[in-house]
Amino acid sequence: LERATNTLHTESYCTASHFYTQDDQNCCYTLFIRYLDTLTNERGRWRFQERLLYLQGQQGIPVEPA
Repeated sequence: LERATNTLHTESYCTASHFYTQDDQNCCYTLFIRYLDTLTNERGRWRFQERLLYLQGQQGIPVEPA
């Protein structure tokens, strides 16, 4: 977290998993995401000014039903 006047620069990470069936096989497709956000303070409320999304990696694997 970097603070400069009324602007913040943040970095966060996300893992997004998507489950689906293809050719009668259950699969899981996972994305590994990094966000770089710029926020500004407007009248005491922080608001997103810019969001950059970087795909750090991805993985698709078959999964067994529960």
